[in-house]
Amino acid sequence: MNSDATTAWEQSRLDELRKYAILDTKDTKDTKADPALDRITQLAATICQTPIAAITFIDEQHEWYKSVYGAHYMAQDRALAPGNLVVKDRSFVMISHLSQRLRYTDKVQIDPANSCVFYAAVPLLSENGLPLGTLAVHDFVTRQLTQPQQNALVTLAEQVMTHIELDQQRQAHQRLTKDLAHLNLALFKQAEERHQHAQSLIAIASDTARIAGWAIRLPEQELIWPEEAAQLHEMPKAYHQPTLEEVFAYSVPEYRHIVRSAYQRWHTV
Repeated sequence: MNSDATTAWEQSRLDELRKYAILDTKDTKDTKADPALDRITQLAATICQTPIAAITFIDEQHEWYKSVYGAHYMAQDRALAPGNLVVKDRSFVMISHLSQRLRYTDKVQIDPANSCVFYAAVPLLSENGLPLGTLAVHDFVTRQLTQPQQNALVTLAEQVMTHIELDQQRQAHQRLTKDLAHLNLALFKQAEERHQHAQSLIAIASDTARIAGWAIRLPEQELIWPEEAAQLHEMPKAYHQPTLEEVFAYSVPEYRHIVRSAYQRWHTV
């Protein structure tokens, strides 16, 4: 792989890592503990019979420890991290003694008080096949993993990524649910505002109808004109009982026959 291809591949890998949002944005990358990942590292250590197991993710400058069983460590320089080999090779790596890799001698440490000599790890591959980090086991003595142990480590690495991808889907679903709730609330408020506006229009229409309207009081069969109508036609404020001819006079000419017909119908009731 030439340098340009290597740069492009590394950028794609880093973009993929950011997409999963595994690492915190703070400088310390102090992410929350994940009990499911902690169980996997414990199981890896048990199966491989090593005192230490870890799940790590590698960004531009560091290898960050997401879950560690058997030690307390957060990060180390990527240039000194054996996990960097796993990411570059995209395959299983086993180093029986780190002194075999001279640049790691006396430099790689999992626990500040103890130097690690044995290292074995498999890459954590994204759904696009890009290595984001490692599932690794460490020991303080020279040793080898059996083939069944190596196979188990590969299977556990797949479980790590399955868990992370499912967790990402869960978080996306939660965000979608929250967004839908906000949208429903906004639509409800909008509908409520439209309803209130419609009610206002109905009230205005009702008031307008009262201004132009008249009524008949039963059983007296007396004509009643609302106070607003009297004010509109500049009649006395207390003038509420117009004559039939006044009603006709204030009616639109082409509708006077309808008004007369309505009055006659009610008058004969």
